[in-house]
Order: sequence, then C-alpha cells, then structure tokens
Amino acid sequence: MKFGVDQAFLPPVKSSRPQNPIVLAPGKEAYAGLLARLGDKEVSPLEKDLILAPAGRNEPEDTGEGALLEVPAPGIHVDVRTARVSYWRADSEGAQSALDPR
Repeated sequence: MKFGVDQAFLPPVKSSRPQNPIVLAPGKEAYAGLLARLGDKEVSPLEKDLILAPAGRNEPEDTGEGALLEVPAPGIHVDVRTARVSYWRADSEGAQSALDPR
C-alpha cells in the first residue's frame, strides 16, 4: 500500500508475516491492515489516492498489479513516517490484529 503516486510503498510490519504464503483462488479475497495518523498540513502533502498492490517476493517491490482507490474529497494529510501496513492475510481480523499484537 502507498498513499499517492509520489510516495513509496509502505513496508509491511515484519511480525505480521503469515506462517504460510497467502494463495488465493480466483474470486477470493485477501486483507491487509493499515494504521495511519493524520499528518500536519504544513509537512504532510495532501493525498488523494490510496494504491493497493500485491507484493512481490522482495517486498515492497511493485508487481504492476493492484487497485487505485480515491480517498474522500478533499483528501487527507497522512504521516507516512509512522504509517504501518500488515502483510496480506486470509481474514480481515488477522490483518488488523497483526498490526497491534497483544
């Protein structure tokens, strides 16, 4: 995942890596958790897009596949220095809890 075309892909949190690779059958879903804070308007650019992409074997390498999602207008200022993303997981709860294991 990344915010805007000018930002780098967020590296996945290493501890969120699933024990086994996620392999999807056609039409099935995968989930990734995202934890981000609003950034300061003075230092964080206004982002209007969120780009989702499957990671290559050497993440966060862009595989050229994925989806471009528009953030609600007028956009958001995101602190990308503290944003965290999980590896893709088979269930949404696992993806989100992987960012804050307790």
